[in-house]
Amino acid sequence: MTEKWENQAVFSEFDIGLNDQSVSLYSGNAVLWVGGSKFDVSCECYLKLIPEPIIQISVTKGIGYRPIEFNDELRMSFEENLDFELLPIRHWYDSVSGEKNIIGVLRNEPSLVSAVQPNADRVEFHLFDFVKFCRSGCMSISDMGSLSRMKLKSENYEITLNSLDNTEENIKATKEDGVVRLTHMGVLCKNDGSNLTFDEYMSLQLELSSFLTFLKGGRTWPCLITGYSGGTSAFRALSAPIASKNGQSWFDPYSASDAENLYPLFSSLWAKSVEWKSCLTGVIYWYAQSNTRGGNPGIDACIILAQTAVEKLAYQYLVVDRNIISPNGFDKLMASDKIRMIGSCLGIPLHIQPVTENIYRESTVTKWCDIPHALTDIRNSLVHPKNKKYQDSIQECYLEALRLFMWLLDLSVLAVCGYMGQYKNRLEVPYCPRTPVPWVAKEY
Repeated sequence: MTEKWENQAVFSEFDIGLNDQSVSLYSGNAVLWVGGSKFDVSCECYLKLIPEPIIQISVTKGIGYRPIEFNDELRMSFEENLDFELLPIRHWYDSVSGEKNIIGVLRNEPSLVSAVQPNADRVEFHLFDFVKFCRSGCMSISDMGSLSRMKLKSENYEITLNSLDNTEENIKATKEDGVVRLTHMGVLCKNDGSNLTFDEYMSLQLELSSFLTFLKGGRTWPCLITGYSGGTSAFRALSAPIASKNGQSWFDPYSASDAENLYPLFSSLWAKSVEWKSCLTGVIYWYAQSNTRGGNPGIDACIILAQTAVEKLAYQYLVVDRNIISPNGFDKLMASDKIRMIGSCLGIPLHIQPVTENIYRESTVTKWCDIPHALTDIRNSLVHPKNKKYQDSIQECYLEALRLFMWLLDLSVLAVCGYMGQYKNRLEVPYCPRTPVPWVAKEY
């Protein structure tokens, strides 16, 4: 990151309050194309936060009585040289004003809505409902106390996240009512200080989203993106935040350095091949979907998704990356053997531990020899409930099975990245202490 931005916190240019249900992003004149017809219109673009986050655009003047057909293509432009697709969700004729009113949403997110110039020296973005992290090296801001900062540095880029003066208040309010709120801001720069384009940023969007999701334990992504050249806006892209119920994670928010140590390893693996990029994208998506604290999906679906994620990672590591086993040989393995093989190769302990009390007790009856055996048996009882002999007692193991699967995914992703630091062990409830990863601690 250039020295100019090294110690500066980033704040939102939008007025986003604690109890706002919508946030104005643009209000003024625009051009709307309906089919082949062009209209000069008045519109307002806003981020609607209730019931689910979405970018909405309201057109109230300028289109007259022009009917909207189902197959009409709608495009809008805040600037003459750049237009984006709009999907109408509601339209009606106002007899008082004599105008057609339209409410639409972005067809694609992020959508580039402004491009004054192609290059920027930094890109700023918003993070909603992210974890409150702490670090000893905070940013001192006059009149506002200290803000926590996390610096993620890869081979070519540096991303700095900073908390806001109301981060703690917003996180608390979101836990109470479920409405997502702005908690952090981020800025991305090139390490050598050179400019970057919107396309360059977009090439990093999925990587950064996946990494932040893995930290949070729930889906998230950077949104409301603005590239700056000096103090002037160069380009802007709009997208709504993702509403996601946060689960537990390997990441201890009181040790931001763990995330800082992991990111260059994660980024290097991501860039290693198209196969690794695809694998990490899918595995972390399923990780987030499975990592719930109640609600949807249910625990049965979460167990099934989690095993799918483990097997996907096992195939990539054992077959594609390391050539330890052939594709045909891998397909012939039982699911428990696939999990057993990747766990053994990565140095993850697979013996059943007393900390999972129900599974530990049930193993004496079912003769489960290790964690892979227990987990696949429990998963199979959900998908193929034919054997009723242990069905009732196995149901008592569902919560622990999901926690074990998520623990395996925590460690598996950390291990394939080559991480050698500490992690929060979700098996040791309720405190989940921060401990060295097992392949360093030699626990296997």
